[in-house]
Amino acid sequence: MTDDDPRTESVTCFHCGDDVPRGTSWAVDIDGMSRPMCCAGCQAAAETIAGHGLSAFYAQRTLASARPTQDLPDFDAYDDAALDAACPLLADGAREAHLVLEGMRCAACAWLIETGVRRLPGVLDASVNLATSQARLRFDPARTRLGDLLAAIWQLGYRAWPYDARRRQAVLDHARRDALRRLGIAGLFGMQVMMVATALWFDPTASGIGRYLSALNWLNLAMTLPIVGYAAVPFYRGAWRTIRAGQLGMDVPVSLGILLAFAGSVWHTITGESTYFDSVAMFVTLLLAARFVELLMQQRASSLLDHATRILPAVVERIELVDGLRRVVRVPARDLVPGDRVLVKPGSAFVVDGIVRAGASSCDESILTGESLPVARGVGDPVLGGSTNVESPLEIEVTAVGRGVFMARVAELVARAAAGKPRLAQLAGRISGWFVGGVLATAVGAALWHGLVLGQPWLPIVIAVLVISCPCALALATPAALTAASGALLERGVAVLRTGALEDLVAVTHVVFDKTGTLTTGRLRLMEVVVHHGDEAHWRRIAAALEAHSEHPLATALVEAAGPGPRPLAHALVNTPGAGIEGTIDGVRHALGSRRFVATRVATCPAPGAAAPFVQEALLAVDGRVVAEFRLRDTLRVDAVETVAALRAAGLALAIFSGDRPAAVACIGAELGIADARGGMQPADKLAALEALQADGAVVAVVGDGINDAPMLARAALSFAVANAAEHAKLSADLVALRDEIAGVAVAFVLARRTRQITRQNLGWALGYNVFALPLALAGYVAPWFAAFCMSASSLVVTLNAARLRRTR
Repeated sequence: MTDDDPRTESVTCFHCGDDVPRGTSWAVDIDGMSRPMCCAGCQAAAETIAGHGLSAFYAQRTLASARPTQDLPDFDAYDDAALDAACPLLADGAREAHLVLEGMRCAACAWLIETGVRRLPGVLDASVNLATSQARLRFDPARTRLGDLLAAIWQLGYRAWPYDARRRQAVLDHARRDALRRLGIAGLFGMQVMMVATALWFDPTASGIGRYLSALNWLNLAMTLPIVGYAAVPFYRGAWRTIRAGQLGMDVPVSLGILLAFAGSVWHTITGESTYFDSVAMFVTLLLAARFVELLMQQRASSLLDHATRILPAVVERIELVDGLRRVVRVPARDLVPGDRVLVKPGSAFVVDGIVRAGASSCDESILTGESLPVARGVGDPVLGGSTNVESPLEIEVTAVGRGVFMARVAELVARAAAGKPRLAQLAGRISGWFVGGVLATAVGAALWHGLVLGQPWLPIVIAVLVISCPCALALATPAALTAASGALLERGVAVLRTGALEDLVAVTHVVFDKTGTLTTGRLRLMEVVVHHGDEAHWRRIAAALEAHSEHPLATALVEAAGPGPRPLAHALVNTPGAGIEGTIDGVRHALGSRRFVATRVATCPAPGAAAPFVQEALLAVDGRVVAEFRLRDTLRVDAVETVAALRAAGLALAIFSGDRPAAVACIGAELGIADARGGMQPADKLAALEALQADGAVVAVVGDGINDAPMLARAALSFAVANAAEHAKLSADLVALRDEIAGVAVAFVLARRTRQITRQNLGWALGYNVFALPLALAGYVAPWFAAFCMSASSLVVTLNAARLRRTR
């Protein structure tokens, strides 16, 4: 190849934008033109795109594509039967794959993947979320495989993997590092620019630096280049996307102000006039700081949802037959398949759904179903993944694993409900388009008036108009108030997990509570002892002696009720899980348990008294006769009555949706004055009841603590998880109490209404500031540097006003 050959000149790859190595001949015919490629990977990706009739992608994209890797994974490995759990089978026979994507740069990348995958045989639907870099594919397993879909996406020049929380976190970490890097560059060079500019604000001749003015301007130009050429790039991308979509976002005047001020400063540096590099540096740094905070808030919520994949234990004890002998082997939970036998010890959680094949115990399912008491489980009874074995070892046969277990099905409800969460539009968002359009029209009018009509320098006036009327204060008006309110709530023991939660709280008309662990403590307490024979204090000590070694909540309550001091020893104990216990004390046989359990051991059993329906009873029998009845209940939280009264006084309608017994829920509702108290509800029932309220126009806030509350928490306009809430409930909630109390619910309502007042004040200030400052800038009374200062000051006023929320009582 000769020196005159044009291929010796620098040529960039049409696909990824990298330099094409000299002496190579990779090229692809796209829309009738031969386009150079830098490697075989880009060539293969471009051929795939053009071959599928998707060459319009290159006209739509705003950035060069990521360079595809040439080291492809073994896609056949993704078709192993063990990965079926990663692609659950839907009701129509299709499978759904959840993928995490790498290499996407802009909206055109999402369009390319969606369009390309939808054209594959067997693909029923494909959707790509650019913001989260995730995709959901629905496909016919009889016509295509997961490995084929992954390979097709890789051939388009992107990397796709079955969803994994750790890989997703790596993508989020990369976005956060990129934003922090841009903010650091802007801050570092911006400080240097401001130091030089501060000296130039004063009379250069009087200060003796006039002879260095040209050199200082060139120095500032060099230090502003990284800010404009690197740190501010996200604003340019945002402006271009909104313009291409036919809209005028807030990034449009921001980008115009930055580029116009920089270009004018470069020209003035050459001609020896005043520059505006300080305005550019201040402008970009402040805006990047606000964007970085917003990014952290978004990623926090995403990371919490990803954490849901790490709730269940990773290792289980599987029972295997080796040479005819039973042996317990610790294996990863993911290796279990239906039909396996698993040993679950007391205090351990069930990782899978199953059926008891040996043993008898009680299972704590309160975190799943809302039932406040452990449920007896024996041979043939089902157990739920996520519940806890309380008393004795159990051998279970696995019936469901992976996404088929109860806990995973609830998690799927959470994801579906969260996708339909209602969001209130911010006032600034509703007026931003008109506001930006007005700013641009005003800037153009100022340029024409001062340049053509008055014959005056128009550039500094246009820069001042764009900078001083930048919608920064308007954009900060609501977030600043919400951030301050979130900090105030945090000091009062309430964490806000969703940015728009306080805005939604103001519009709430109904509050729905769970019962067990939310309005009540979730612990039994002895309320009454009915004595038929003998002394109450003696029978308390006898009951405590029988239950001294049990971990059942009823046993714990009876032991606590006996108080300190010596108690007799019980021997020859026989425990019947879920029914009662027998033992010998001082040579006499005693029985303690349910009415049905004791009735088979005595000649006559007293008829049930007028006990409240939510009372748990335990009868004590000695020598064939009932001597005492212990009545227990799940007690209300100490602040429940006060909190409910405060919410009712605020004009809110209240309800209780619980998985506990209907009679127990109704009695708690009567004690609190809540008429709408429903019990015996499964997660799907709660979600359906919530949606029925919403269909009638109610804006509902939910307060809960269990995994069975998670779908309802996710679907509500506002959700509040108490301190002892299950992991899933916290993951899907908007607010979480950090203290073991529910008074934070009432506090949140007070602060939410105060936040609305501050937000309106901020919006009024932001708009009033522009109405006052814009005419001054149009008249030429505001220099560009002072415009940048005023813009910063307006943002500071908004922030300080929002900080007053921390002093709200």
